[in-house]
Amino acid sequence: MKYGVIQTACLLGLIFVIAVLYHATSEIGFLRNPTAVAEVTRRYYSVDIPEILFAEMQKIVEEKNAPIFDARYLRDYKYGTIPGAKTLSINSSLDERQRQMQGISKEQRIVVFCQSSGCGYANEVAQFLKFNKYNNVVIYRGGYREWENHEKKRGNKP
Repeated sequence: MKYGVIQTACLLGLIFVIAVLYHATSEIGFLRNPTAVAEVTRRYYSVDIPEILFAEMQKIVEEKNAPIFDARYLRDYKYGTIPGAKTLSINSSLDERQRQMQGISKEQRIVVFCQSSGCGYANEVAQFLKFNKYNNVVIYRGGYREWENHEKKRGNKP
């Protein structure tokens, strides 16, 4: 009986070592997969992202001095977005995200927004950008809903 327990423990230990080695060295292993690492980092090691209010967002849109990204689904983006915003959808692939970020400096201010203050998509996209060394990311928490409401009050159709 005791010999069987030792054999089982050794076998489990060997399986664990093989699994760790595979994931650390394989091209498709978990530890070398940037998307998987980013997801674990986002869930367990997230950082606070500064937020901006409507007045600052309005100034950024008017001056066109920072890239603006809409984190909502593509269908929502196509329905309407903040002027000058590009899509960086919550469900976009790593390739799509990298393509959208081409030409943007890691130090440049980047604004991310989603539907409203209750929407978490902007957080997830902003965390992804921070993880990929974009150092000046902010979230416009009011999102498209707040922007749209202000535009309606001013008599503009967003």
